[in-house]
Amino acid sequence: MEPVLFVLISCIPLVEIASRPRIARNVTHPVNSLWVAFLYFGVLQPVSASNEWEAAFGKELFLLTLTAFLCAGAAIVAGLRSSSAQRFASGLPLLARHLNPHKLRRLGQIVSVVGISSIVYLMIVAGGAEEFFSESRLKIDYENSNAYLLELKQLPHIGLLFMILGSSKAGRLEQLMIMLFAFSDLLWVFYIGSRSQWIQVGVYVIVGYSVSKGRRPGVWLTGAYFVILALGVGVITQYREQFRMLNIQTEGTADDGIEEVLAKAISTFSGSYEESSTQAQEVRLGGEFGMTISMLKVVPEMTEHDLGTLLLEYATRPVPRSIWPDKRYPEGEAWDRFHRIAGTSEGTPNPVGLVQGPAPGLVAKYYYMWSWPGIIIGGYATGVLMSFLYFYSLRHTQLARALLVCAFVMVGFAEMNNPLMLGYGWLPTTGVPLALVFLLCRKERALSRATLLANPEVVRV
Repeated sequence: MEPVLFVLISCIPLVEIASRPRIARNVTHPVNSLWVAFLYFGVLQPVSASNEWEAAFGKELFLLTLTAFLCAGAAIVAGLRSSSAQRFASGLPLLARHLNPHKLRRLGQIVSVVGISSIVYLMIVAGGAEEFFSESRLKIDYENSNAYLLELKQLPHIGLLFMILGSSKAGRLEQLMIMLFAFSDLLWVFYIGSRSQWIQVGVYVIVGYSVSKGRRPGVWLTGAYFVILALGVGVITQYREQFRMLNIQTEGTADDGIEEVLAKAISTFSGSYEESSTQAQEVRLGGEFGMTISMLKVVPEMTEHDLGTLLLEYATRPVPRSIWPDKRYPEGEAWDRFHRIAGTSEGTPNPVGLVQGPAPGLVAKYYYMWSWPGIIIGGYATGVLMSFLYFYSLRHTQLARALLVCAFVMVGFAEMNNPLMLGYGWLPTTGVPLALVFLLCRKERALSRATLLANPEVVRV
């Protein structure tokens, strides 16, 4: 039964891509990043340690979890093929017909400076540069840092995207400076050990430069580039605990050559590298498949379904604690309840006493809220969302379309990794700067003389 389920799960995105080659060739379609995450969470993670999963949770629960991924994949395809998304996208007004590339570059510089300033602020709150860089992944004083300024630390990435997209009309010196900033941003996210930001900046660079030159990134070139990004993710996973004091602390790995580094990086995805018992525990419970199988084990036998109350976080999160000292965190409380029972997080509680854990994944989160119907509803809604973003961006032209394509390209991966979080992560770091672009960087083209003569009604006296 196991091999059959693995084949069926794998066939869902493969058949969908084969039956719609136009989308497959368009690597910037947000659903392509979703399918990458779907295959990784639903096939590669369970295959790489299937014996361990069955030993820890039992074969019946293992097969049930695979069935949940199968149902989610089928629902996503149904949503993608729904005509409602295209009709809705066609009915919405365009955000802008034309954008000024010079203004876009300048706004990108401003946004980047704001983001870098927030990082400097976090450094000061932490006690200076030495304290800030003394721990892997940076030492951030969450208790004394302003939560709103904390969210701004990722702004340099979207600022970089704005500068890349507006660089086609820039001088050579400015283009060189933008390239240096892109390289620096990649080094920064690699050093701080953020896999999601590493992927985000990497995608912004290749997609941004491709679409700014008026062409889609080639499939083979994009594939090779993403292999490099994947290896980077593997290296970050294996070595990020050693990134401290703006250097790589080599204790215990001084003899690691390039072959050993690559072997460890590949083992992140294959599970073939020998791990310690602690790492094995993290692999079993910390991944998205681990969260899903743990969810099916715990809910509803040990704790009840959330029934969507975690979505109340959208109403409570914007309220400052200065106004609401005993502020509630519905989503944090929901996951705290689950993690304490399932044992999926060994981290210490955050400043408000809630235990945080890994990203739950689409299947686990919708099951937690509404059981098996939730998986179907969530998968279908996600498919509709991907289709809507694709068709709506296609309605725009030139720079406006390029900007929307780059902003939406990783939404599929984000929704598969942790759905319904666009309002927390994507909105403040990408959505708000995007709105500023369309508000401040519009370029109204002057009507030609021929247009005026052919349409005299547009001439105002």
